[in-house]
Amino acid sequence: VYYPVVTSVDIGSGADQLSLNHMLGDMAFQNASGINVDSVFAPTNLAFGSNGSIGMSLLSTKELRIGSTDQTTISADAVHTIGDVGLATVQTNLARLVIQDRSDKLISFKNGPGTHFGTVAVSGAGVSYGSNSDYRLKENVESIGQPLDKLSLLKPCQYNFIAIPGQRVDGFLAHELQEVVPSAVSGEKDAVDEHGNPEYQTVDASKLVPLLTAALQEAVGRIETLEAEVAALKAA
Repeated sequence: VYYPVVTSVDIGSGADQLSLNHMLGDMAFQNASGINVDSVFAPTNLAFGSNGSIGMSLLSTKELRIGSTDQTTISADAVHTIGDVGLATVQTNLARLVIQDRSDKLISFKNGPGTHFGTVAVSGAGVSYGSNSDYRLKENVESIGQPLDKLSLLKPCQYNFIAIPGQRVDGFLAHELQEVVPSAVSGEKDAVDEHGNPEYQTVDASKLVPLLTAALQEAVGRIETLEAEVAALKAA
């Protein structure tokens, strides 16, 4: 079988023309120090990149890194059945996926080394979504003042999304909720990106639980007071 030899491949034209000798990307095997090695049988990293810059690497620790070849494991947990899959910039781990034989921290969210914000974990027969709430991370702790008054400012409503006209749902308008519980809403009303496209607000309904709990506790307290007064009147 005869295979013709390609001596030149041109893509584009003029100054933008790419020939056979232009490197569009490369695949490199590296040792733990990031040094290229010739032998594919040595314990190495598999790196993918272009123009001398690493875009993605598969480490000997069985971790897939995007934007980094740092050999330090993302997880300090020594129990792994498969390993870690990490999404990272060169210096900042943004998230991790740990597949392991115990029920916690399947996914952890980070913003910089050592700065942790929350997890997705298995709890019992379900999945638990957790945000940091340890008392050691907090200060200036005080009770929610006048929760019933604040609760009365909420404007729950029923609506349908424009894209799903036949489905009515209960909820809030984000900008109205933001006025009462700012932490429950991300984004700004009527925001647009640099191209004029809408940047829609989002709501985390779980942030309403503290207010609802405080309001219910105050309401229960008032009910108990009224019951006691009524009982006293009946006894008289």
